[in-house]
Amino acid sequence: MLLKKFNDKTIVLDALISSPFLRPPLSALSLLFPSQDLIQLDITRLDANLLEKMRVCFESDMNLVAWGKRFICQESMPEDVRYYEQIIFEDNAIPTRRESWHDFFNGIIWLQFPQTKTYLNHLHISEIDTHGLDPRTKVRNHITHFDECGIVLFITGTKLLAKLAFLFDTQEWTTIFCELKEEWHTRILPVVFGHANLEMLLTPFVGLTGKVLLIQIDDKQRTQGLSSLLGSRVLDTLLVQHIQTNQTLFSNKPFYPLPILGIPHWHYGPQDLAFYTNEGYFMPKRKKVVVK
Repeated sequence: MLLKKFNDKTIVLDALISSPFLRPPLSALSLLFPSQDLIQLDITRLDANLLEKMRVCFESDMNLVAWGKRFICQESMPEDVRYYEQIIFEDNAIPTRRESWHDFFNGIIWLQFPQTKTYLNHLHISEIDTHGLDPRTKVRNHITHFDECGIVLFITGTKLLAKLAFLFDTQEWTTIFCELKEEWHTRILPVVFGHANLEMLLTPFVGLTGKVLLIQIDDKQRTQGLSSLLGSRVLDTLLVQHIQTNQTLFSNKPFYPLPILGIPHWHYGPQDLAFYTNEGYFMPKRKKVVVK
């Protein structure tokens, strides 16, 4: 395996030789958007028009009702001084920069999770209306963290959900990833929600971490298969209901940390015991210091 240091990040070079859309988790996007050849996609083709075409094809392929928003080229509105979230809220339009993987993946998440993204947008506006733009509130910071770096684990069964909640709380990484390896992608379905993490997965590096939520999913939903679930809006509904019902974004610590490349098959180097015992990446739970 060839490794290279780049801006203090170790990148797996042999993993970058082929298109990242051929490898999980980005390979799931190729299944979701068969009308768009993501494998051959390069940054020069990224803009609002491409996302609009993908939206039409996606809704047609998945037999979905139109979601009521459109992508617009950010360069077409240079005089608009409104805050980004305000434009989305007031115009039902998502400003998108040309040649930006970050904005492209943001659009991809809007297509997959329109209910959740709309709720986050409305919550931003509610917080701004109540508290003003500056300083940013705790809730808006939580929204942004999840919007950029969110990972959702959809888990089958209450027992497994409770077990994982305990293991994430105690940060027992070898148990999560090694002892429960066979549960991943069958009873534990990891889904990237944060568009910044999708962008970083183009050139993955050890250290890449997400903000994770654990959500229960029943057997009937799971047996449809992951790819069909991603396109059916079932996961979107489960996610937004979970966030609303639990008031997740109003909690002091709403997320668990998740070393993303620990997920089985999501790292392009060996996922052996030595990998998982690297405490620089798989950090142990901090012990509280008792002052006497």
